[in-house]
Amino acid sequence: MSYVSSILVLAAFIGLACLPWLSRQLRFLQTRSWPTVQGSVDSAWVSTELQGKSTFFKGKLAYSYAIENQRYSGEIQRNFRGNETNANAWVADYPHGLPVVIRYSQSNASNSSFDERDQHGTG
Repeated sequence: MSYVSSILVLAAFIGLACLPWLSRQLRFLQTRSWPTVQGSVDSAWVSTELQGKSTFFKGKLAYSYAIENQRYSGEIQRNFRGNETNANAWVADYPHGLPVVIRYSQSNASNSSFDERDQHGTG
């Protein structure tokens, strides 16, 4: 394999590895101008997925919020790759009933966003 091919393979691998992070950053920037409302955690749990011989742990969080007396809900997930300890610690940070900040689209209130950077000082 040539030097240029090796660089391209490495760049593609790094790009794929960064895709979940990049996706979260783009979603955060897209929703940054949306208004916020206080919601609450309905549940948080860890799920496992087997891919070949590897086990992946995902922290999942369900939340709900109300806009003009209409209830809405949403769910997010975070991939912790093979680190079950970190997944469990993340889930433990979001107990049932915890107040959380939710961003929502003014044109469609059922379209919402939960971001950890919005959660400072809500608990």
